[in-house]
Amino acid sequence: MTRVSSRLTRFSGEAGAGVRLVCLPYAGAAATVYRNWGARLPPAVELLGADPPGRVTGHQGAVPSEGLLDVAQLIAGEIAALPRVPTVLFGHSLGALLAYETAVELMLHGVPIDHLVVSGCVAPHKGEKATPLHGLGQKDFFAAWNDSLRLPEIIRGSKEVQALVYPMMKYDIWLYDTYEWDRHFELECPVTAFGGSSDRLSMGDSTRHWRDLTSGEFRLRLFPGDHFFLHSHEREVVGSVGALLNVTGNAGDPRP
Repeated sequence: MTRVSSRLTRFSGEAGAGVRLVCLPYAGAAATVYRNWGARLPPAVELLGADPPGRVTGHQGAVPSEGLLDVAQLIAGEIAALPRVPTVLFGHSLGALLAYETAVELMLHGVPIDHLVVSGCVAPHKGEKATPLHGLGQKDFFAAWNDSLRLPEIIRGSKEVQALVYPMMKYDIWLYDTYEWDRHFELECPVTAFGGSSDRLSMGDSTRHWRDLTSGEFRLRLFPGDHFFLHSHEREVVGSVGALLNVTGNAGDPRP
């Protein structure tokens, strides 16, 4: 891994490769959840992870104060400073909202991306938010999360792990709870939405409404599984992303 900038880490590939893939993590995770994707992506792909505040070495400690739009502006600024190559943004769940707002920021500053992939997330102009969770104490916070989304056993079964990840997850959920969509113009790049067939957080037509937010081509791909189909069907997810990258730029054939 190579630190590229304050928020960006290169997991594989070379700077100025045929196409760049920038991945944003879901709530409670760091961009390192994508670090193994490079082994399955086409060879000419520069794989970058983008970390929101609260998880990168050198930025930990005080609880961050940046809202979701602030974070998108931070990440967009660092992407815009890179050499220009065909660029795809990928985000899962909260990361999908961040990827969308980052794409908007880049377009506003004359550095449009070439494809946006949003995964496991309701379109922001259609979703009905549940009761805010960021104000709950640790015990009630994880109980509420587990009711709506079965958490991994490593979190559910360990109060020590919960104590470790609680500040970061609380901040991430605050990002979601306080985010309000007010963008009244369209992206111009293609948008692809991924969903899980049994994902209770992004089921039905709510995922299809991402098509409203671009004048470009829209595609929807459903995978078996719940909200974490990103991991349970990683081979298929990365294969689909790799195929998009090959269309977007000269990435080469996906690896088996």
